[in-house]
Amino acid sequence: MIKQDGALVFIDFQVPPPNNIWALVAKAVEFVGDHYQSFQDYLQSGGLEDILKVHRLHEDRRSSLKFGLVEIVKAKIV
Repeated sequence: MIKQDGALVFIDFQVPPPNNIWALVAKAVEFVGDHYQSFQDYLQSGGLEDILKVHRLHEDRRSSLKFGLVEIVKAKIV
């Protein structure tokens, strides 16, 4: 449960992934792992944007790492 003025921080892959070497490496790692289908479902569902929308969270701040492959989002309840 989040306190009234609390926030959530999400760190995950950007959807759609950028076209760079980091995205190719991430896709290769996900393909080798057992959770490839979950990764594909996450990409097809719209990723973090869909999670924020479904749970009625308001984006407070956003930044990225690895040339846009990973995004960090601070969100609050609307």
